[in-house]
Amino acid sequence: MRFATAVGISRAGLLGLLVLVSYSAGYAQGAPAAPGSPAAPGTPGTPVTPAEPVSPVESIDTIHDVVSIATNQTEIFVAACPTGFSQLGSAYIFALDATNGGAATVLNTTPLWGSPAGLEVMGNNLIVAVHPEPEGRLPEGSTPMTGIYRLPIAGGPVVPLWQGLPLVKPNRLAIVGSTIYVADMDAGPGGSGAILSLPASGGQPTVVAQGGLLDDPVALAATSSGLYIADRGHSSSGAAHKDPGMPGKILFLPFDSNQPTLVAQGGLLKNPLDLELIGDTLYIADEGQDERAQQGVYSLSVAGWRSGVDLSSSLAVVHQGEPFVEPIALAAVQGKLYVADDTGTKTFKVRITASSNPVAVSGPSSH
Repeated sequence: MRFATAVGISRAGLLGLLVLVSYSAGYAQGAPAAPGSPAAPGTPGTPVTPAEPVSPVESIDTIHDVVSIATNQTEIFVAACPTGFSQLGSAYIFALDATNGGAATVLNTTPLWGSPAGLEVMGNNLIVAVHPEPEGRLPEGSTPMTGIYRLPIAGGPVVPLWQGLPLVKPNRLAIVGSTIYVADMDAGPGGSGAILSLPASGGQPTVVAQGGLLDDPVALAATSSGLYIADRGHSSSGAAHKDPGMPGKILFLPFDSNQPTLVAQGGLLKNPLDLELIGDTLYIADEGQDERAQQGVYSLSVAGWRSGVDLSSSLAVVHQGEPFVEPIALAAVQGKLYVADDTGTKTFKVRITASSNPVAVSGPSSH
């Protein structure tokens, strides 16, 4: 039984967009690789040909200022950071039914004074990365939070696993076994970012990688051999957005190394904000940069990838432009890709086929 109160999001007047799209599974999970083929740093699989188009699906709800999402396959967990904290009194973690959406349940019974930019499921708990939110004016007497926290999925208080340095601006997370990995945008030399790790039970984070190709790491996706990293391409040093003109990139950091290698850079990658690895396909949420570099969700097959191979030309469009305004976070549930868009008052039904981009099949609706 949950501690927190169920809130009808549309009735509560919270805005934002959590869009549900479907993806076509391009690999049969668990199938053996061909003899002599190189092992890929993703999930093994054999290419298959998708058959029928996937049925259209609805967006599941609107929540103001979504910054991260996660799932345990039955529920979608949504972290939201209001630009005006006076509206809600705190940042919040919500739970929604993964199939039908509907009313949302607020999980945290103690305040989150900051942006819950990282959110991952670990057993019966959520692991939350929080950093100060410069756009939101905190209530008098509150203290900005920088750290990694644990929150029961059943609801309850947030418990710190670590607060303060060496964490500066912790963003997305990845959990491998009993280790939490953190992409920190402003740690590292000159604020160029770093990848850190800490025990799931809590304790001081350790720097895993910094410098080198890392400029502004924002997101992680774990495999059995290492971490894919989304990097915005230029040190932000606390700025809301990176310098214009610098391309985003995807890196790979083996667990036995302290330096990542380049996987893809530039092209469709302008301002990547999140990653989701499904089989051997990496999905990327990118908010774009200007009218010539639109916001979108992209895919990249990493099957058979080896260090030194540049996959930039293999990036493919899943969906680009409207209805997305700022696709900021991704999560996958049973053949469907949830896209959190930190936007406004529109919801869309989206259809994806095996051979074409998704198209909006219903117009905007206000909540």
